[in-house]
Amino acid sequence: MDETNLLTESEYNEMSALFVQEFILPLESQTEPVAILIGGQWGSGRSNLMNLSKQDFNDFSSVLVINEDELRRIHSKRFQAISVDQEDMSSFIEQNINQWKQDLITKAIQQKVNVVIEDTLTENDISFQMIPSLIDAGYRVIIRIMAVNESVSLLGIRERYEYQLEISGFGQSVNRKKHDLSYVGLIKSLHRIESECLFHEIELFNRHFKKIYHNKCSNHQLFNEPRGVMVLVHERDRLWTLEETIQYINSFDKVLKKMDNRGADPYEVIHVYRLQKERISKELLRLKGGSAKLLREVN
Repeated sequence: MDETNLLTESEYNEMSALFVQEFILPLESQTEPVAILIGGQWGSGRSNLMNLSKQDFNDFSSVLVINEDELRRIHSKRFQAISVDQEDMSSFIEQNINQWKQDLITKAIQQKVNVVIEDTLTENDISFQMIPSLIDAGYRVIIRIMAVNESVSLLGIRERYEYQLEISGFGQSVNRKKHDLSYVGLIKSLHRIESECLFHEIELFNRHFKKIYHNKCSNHQLFNEPRGVMVLVHERDRLWTLEETIQYINSFDKVLKKMDNRGADPYEVIHVYRLQKERISKELLRLKGGSAKLLREVN
């Protein structure tokens, strides 16, 4: 980590005070506060699921939203970090971001305001570590997790990066190692969440934002047998439909076209092209076991 991209103590305190003043103090305290935690690996579609969660509140403007993208956007040294590594700017200011998340959740608990937190929800995440504190403070904790194949989330990361480049001239991305750690880590954290009853309601959604799993916990007792991990892995690994495969190819082609339009480095283009071919090759192999189903869909 490049320490020069971190805020000084005075800069950090000034920004933290501003957060409290603008984002927390105007919110009303709740007698029965709700915390919705949205998890999934990088690029899985968490932001869209967060937008869908607005429907849980009569007035979403009265909800504190903790979102890493927003925290990075207002970090005063974000452009300095981008100049070091445009494709993984978050690594250079991650320490500040994590501390802000912890501070904001702590302040939300103290004021008992409704909160929506978007994160990967792996065990190392501050948001995961603070679930017991939310429950102890009387929050109704709802966990929502995206169950999405790694190829789809890697494409999602690239789509967002290219879109941001096109709109603003710079983008925020995530390196493959960080993506893979969140992809694998979610399985372990989901197991703990369900086995330790670290929630009141838990829901899993597929790439189309359809709910595919639901369970509840009350007084440390599950309403149903814990099947979250099994559903997560099954949805990630299932055979794609023909429509999903075509959609994936078309989306990747659009990414490659954007890269070509901006004159991307040939090695960068080759790297992205290989990601696409790697996924299609896997699907072709898997189709050997599902060829009859595919033929029915084609016909």
